[in-house]
Amino acid sequence: MEILNKIKQPETRKLEFKEKFTEKSKILKTIIAFSNGAGGELIIGITDKEREVVGVKNPLELEEKISSMIYDSITPMISPYISIIDINGKKIIHIQVMGGIE
Repeated sequence: MEILNKIKQPETRKLEFKEKFTEKSKILKTIIAFSNGAGGELIIGITDKEREVVGVKNPLELEEKISSMIYDSITPMISPYISIIDINGKKIIHIQVMGGIE
């Protein structure tokens, strides 16, 4: 599975991991940076250093919260791909942001 390979990679300017949903502003900054650059992926539910899958609580609720947050806070509007992925019974949120159009 491609996501398992990504989890093993180090963070880069196009790949970032968060153990949990923390501050709204940090998530939005990351998404905006990806959008203004070459795009990128944010994966929530993975520990930063060990790359352990810890999952998120209430993944459907969190997915909706993130979608609404992006829609309400970012202009011009961007439409990232947000998906919930099950890894061994633990749900993670995968946000894929396309790069800006020139």
